[in-house]
Amino acid sequence: MNKKVYWTDTFRKTAYSWLLGECPPQAFPLVAIIPFENPDLYDASSTLSYLKDIKKVNSFVFGTYKGVSIALSNSKFGAPAVAMTLDVLSLTPVQNIIGIGYCGRLNKKIKCGDLIIPTLSQIDEGTSFQYGNNTLVSYSNNALVKKIQEICIHLSIPHHVGPIFSTDGILREDEAKLSSFVKKGAIAVDMESSSAFTVGSHFNKRIASILVGSDNPLEKENAVYEKLQKGYSQAIQVALETLIQ
Repeated sequence: MNKKVYWTDTFRKTAYSWLLGECPPQAFPLVAIIPFENPDLYDASSTLSYLKDIKKVNSFVFGTYKGVSIALSNSKFGAPAVAMTLDVLSLTPVQNIIGIGYCGRLNKKIKCGDLIIPTLSQIDEGTSFQYGNNTLVSYSNNALVKKIQEICIHLSIPHHVGPIFSTDGILREDEAKLSSFVKKGAIAVDMESSSAFTVGSHFNKRIASILVGSDNPLEKENAVYEKLQKGYSQAIQVALETLIQ
């Protein structure tokens, strides 16, 4: 009896070839970092400087950190791009994934450059619903969140743990929308975390994100470039230390 072949399975394999070319799935590392960032601005050099034995594999780079093999993706901007990447990675043995990106600060206690570790993300994007998430909330992996927090404390890195919200309308974040999510507990806003948590959980992958606090739209505070650079470097360090545990 022939097994039914679904178009989504066929297309997933096509997308795999876009991202990983001829790399066999079993060769993919067990841990990965996905930058949540605008590709027009993304600079991989800060992350690559931590890695050894670097090998380019289509839209990924494989390397080692303290002897552990790690995959680093090209930057993925917005919920659909992150979801497609994680969907494709369901074909690989990767187990632990951390997204690194920037976020808008929605709490006065959070300073520019501080790290935000989301425990959950309220959903204001459409991709999560394509994966059966009808709860309006997606959750990061609790074990990874605890480990990230432990490393931040060990390294004396300013950080904040709590709920955020993720939107796919980056230029539609007016004060009313931001205030409504703050009332629901959100301390920050990004574009990718909710879909990452949803799709990761859908495929039984452990996933979390580390975000760098940028501007504060409610307080009309702009970001400071030097503080963002420092925060991003710290986020990379924390992610790498978490993934080798």
